[in-house]
Amino acid sequence: MFRVIYSFKLFAFFIPLFLISLLNAQMAGPAPQPVDVEKNVPDENIKSLDLEYVYGGDFIMGTLYDKDELTEMFMKYPNLEKLNISGQMSADEEIFALIHDQFPLLKEVKINGSLRFVNGDGMVYSYQEVNWYPVSSEMLGALVQNYSAIENIHLSLSTVNDEALEKLSVGAPALKEITLRGAVNVTDKGILVLVATLPSLESIDIRPFTLQQPMNGESMVTTQISKEVIQEIRGRGIEVYDETD
Repeated sequence: MFRVIYSFKLFAFFIPLFLISLLNAQMAGPAPQPVDVEKNVPDENIKSLDLEYVYGGDFIMGTLYDKDELTEMFMKYPNLEKLNISGQMSADEEIFALIHDQFPLLKEVKINGSLRFVNGDGMVYSYQEVNWYPVSSEMLGALVQNYSAIENIHLSLSTVNDEALEKLSVGAPALKEITLRGAVNVTDKGILVLVATLPSLESIDIRPFTLQQPMNGESMVTTQISKEVIQEIRGRGIEVYDETD
């Protein structure tokens, strides 16, 4: 009798857990698909892949992939020309090297961090509310290596620094546009290296992001570029976007 009662108790305990798991699976729905992958289009014809992920505090946009998932996905689309991996923090130096090797036609890449909006009021209060994208000089070096066809790169709200920009300037000779909004580690030195090395460069976006703080007013997340250097760059015929948003 004891065995029968004990077995029934175990059965009664696990059935609710099974039902909860089943309900969660139904709510989750099918596995998420990359934004820009069209149905019924051969993988080799896919030109754009948008994997942007934003953790916004009050909301989440997109899907966060691990390193293996990114690798598997990248191997499917050999002819990409545009790639957005903003917020995909699992992308390390090895993944950046894979991007270089797998996508020889890549023209545009977005590697941005993001801002977290809190309390549902669309306000960002401090540097702790910035999702910085960790971009090292080794990672950018792996992305461009000896040569890359990249013409447009976005590195806003990332940890990219002057050394990383130097590697970018060597490995991406066709670079036309670079966006560095809120890239706080970039200084005059890095920008001047880009300008001196890349005759193809047409525009640099260094507009700051504004953090709204209820007690202290506004503060800026911005690059450390002097007005003198901005004037020098414009004197070379390069467009510089430096106004607040």
